[in-house]
Amino acid sequence: MAKLKIGADFLIPCDDMRIGFQERYGLTFRQIELAAKGGIHGVWVTEHHFSNYGYTPNPLMLLAGVAREFPHLYLGTAILVLPLWNPVRLAEDIAVLDVMSGGKVIVGIGRGYQPYEFVGLGQNIACNRGQSEEATEILLAAWTQDDFTYAGRFYNFNEPVTVLPRPVQQPHPPVWCATTSPESIRYAARMGFGFMLATSFTPAEVAEQREFIEAALQEAGRPTAGYELSKNTYVFCSTDPQQVEAAIADALWQQRTAKFLRDGNKPVGGKNLSLPTEGEPADDVLRARMIVGNPDECLSQIEALERAGLTYITGVFEYPRLPFASQLASLELFTKEVMPAVTGSRA
Repeated sequence: MAKLKIGADFLIPCDDMRIGFQERYGLTFRQIELAAKGGIHGVWVTEHHFSNYGYTPNPLMLLAGVAREFPHLYLGTAILVLPLWNPVRLAEDIAVLDVMSGGKVIVGIGRGYQPYEFVGLGQNIACNRGQSEEATEILLAAWTQDDFTYAGRFYNFNEPVTVLPRPVQQPHPPVWCATTSPESIRYAARMGFGFMLATSFTPAEVAEQREFIEAALQEAGRPTAGYELSKNTYVFCSTDPQQVEAAIADALWQQRTAKFLRDGNKPVGGKNLSLPTEGEPADDVLRARMIVGNPDECLSQIEALERAGLTYITGVFEYPRLPFASQLASLELFTKEVMPAVTGSRA
């Protein structure tokens, strides 16, 4: 089973805002250290602003710290919200990180979905698709062309610009695209990018998405083999049924928080409200979306995702309402009992 790769994805949520910021980042780096020793392929950091849903306003800065402490790990963004950046400056920052890491960056990009983040940074979320596509064109030009210019609806660079340094990976680091809609899938297929699915897909739904993706690739004249297909997935490994149930409940709590923000609600003092909403998934559906249970159950769920077509799992090991010791114990059990089978290193 050595083909599938598993990375660790960090949102850095903080339910108890009495915890200091330095302490909270310190807890994350303890998890990264344990994951790095346990065979995780890479560390992924998402981007969020202005609330305790995630202390990750600048994934690249956090990943630079990871690169220094754990130089063997790959570094992924899951995702960079392109409309919230100056694309030329972003191209520079990514190139620096790729140089510092020796060419280990995977650039996950997307449009964003939280209106309050756009308001806080002076952007209009209604324009996010057009902005993202133009920003992507600028990134690719900045990494591959001397003295490039750009004229678009949202961005204009009339004076020639050359971005230095250039990335180590040529012609540029791999780009993976958040694909939450048919339009996004078709766009990623046309561009030859990797595909990143959200937490809400079961293995059966991943297989359906794969079929749609391969049809889109064929339509775009792209190969239907060799592409990257990843999924963001909550992971909790434990032999204690009560802890497993607590993790499932916490995953639901985090999804409620995401919906609260997606619906345009504003956090108060950075604190979000996570209230039950209509149409929430039942426990069996949540389980099917997760990798959860004892080591054998977790491995079985991973195998189902691989059969469905995944090449990469970005595992979310953070559960902000569970004791940190429980989160570490889950990650340790996963790396000791499950990862060897995934990486092919089990005797």
